[in-house]
Amino acid sequence: MDLKIKGHNALITASSSGLGKASAKILVTEGVNFVVNGRHKEKLEQTVKELKGLNGGKVVG
Repeated sequence: MDLKIKGHNALITASSSGLGKASAKILVTEGVNFVVNGRHKEKLEQTVKELKGLNGGKVVG
């Protein structure tokens, strides 16, 4: 699916798990640059690693 949002930037709070994480995966695969946000460092680091593996937009956490 091409949502024509490649290169845009996004931040979803609580994106290290659940619905936020699922939304992040979709955005990153569409080429959106994404900031991962969450309370738990370990979950945050794991999510950043997963999202970077999707070969989409840039991901930071």
